[in-house]
Amino acid sequence: MTDKMGYSNIDHVYELSENGRLAKKRGNKSTLDSTALHALLYMAHKTYDWPPEQWQVERKVPARLYTLGWRGIAEALGMTILSFEQLQSGEDEEVMRTARERTAKNRISTAFKDLAERGLIKQLYPQSLGKNAGYLLLIGDPAENREVEAWARRCLGLPQA
Repeated sequence: MTDKMGYSNIDHVYELSENGRLAKKRGNKSTLDSTALHALLYMAHKTYDWPPEQWQVERKVPARLYTLGWRGIAEALGMTILSFEQLQSGEDEEVMRTARERTAKNRISTAFKDLAERGLIKQLYPQSLGKNAGYLLLIGDPAENREVEAWARRCLGLPQA
């Protein structure tokens, strides 16, 4: 088994960004959707590259399937930590942490929704008790994305789309 994950995936994300697939409208101008970019980069980093290696084929391990949920992204981006000033403010830390987590979850959930609308991720299965949702990264060309999805569905025992 290899520890190499996400390097090719990350290159694909940067190509998408270069081609404007991670841009959003702000008034009459276009700007980078930085939350969506950071979320997709994290997801790409934490998923196996395509095509699958031999050990993945033998063990039926999907490529480009993200299952770590919103919290992994939020923590990696420092969205849930309190600043020094907040810690010194005398306010209830638990209340502030809960508010930070809610804001982070909302921002990342919005990024997931935006990425899905752009056709860059697809939920293969929903969140259930004790299990995060499974999001497939659709960061290749259309033919490659079809192969990645078919492989993931075979690995997970899901019906083919």
